[in-house]
Amino acid sequence: MLGPAERYDVRVRGANVRDNRVQEASVIAVGLRPRPNFRIDRLEAAAWEVQVNPRTRSITRLGNLEATVTITAADTENFVASKPWQGRVSLESVTITFPGENRASLAATATFSGLTALGFDLSPRVPIEADGELVPDGGRVSLRVSKIRAAKLTLPSVTHRWVEEAVNPIADLSGLPIALEVSGFQGDGDRIQARIRQRGFQPKIP
Repeated sequence: MLGPAERYDVRVRGANVRDNRVQEASVIAVGLRPRPNFRIDRLEAAAWEVQVNPRTRSITRLGNLEATVTITAADTENFVASKPWQGRVSLESVTITFPGENRASLAATATFSGLTALGFDLSPRVPIEADGELVPDGGRVSLRVSKIRAAKLTLPSVTHRWVEEAVNPIADLSGLPIALEVSGFQGDGDRIQARIRQRGFQPKIP
């Protein structure tokens, strides 16, 4: 349906068996993977005017959809760790928390290049803490860094971009067969909830 998942719970109303169409469906997906290296802990959706291909079990038409997703900090950490490091900083032992609305914090062991030229003499591997804002970009979610601390120092703003390039996006829902926007992040420490707004439908090719 929406992609590989550990479990689906689907309830339909107004089913038309002849053309494989349902008037309304409620869907709960647990452990949904829009991409092989990214996991959504839980998605709860209401969909209208849905048509499916019974052979491929894929959606071929979707009138409208409203959904909320729950994403755990552990799943964002695993996603960030799965990407190759590039740019001016590499990070190890990344931990992410969501302290409040639209907010995220990151802790890691960082290896910077180029800080000595800026007047900061840090060891090759230094613990850092970064705070910032969660920013949606279509189906992706990124961290916009506002402050980085390392060895009791506040690092210059140029390092914000370096860390952003290393970790972003921290969540990627763009593999879902829906052109969507993510918004309304509500953090609860080890997880966030967000709303999905449908912008269109892009069926997957079986």
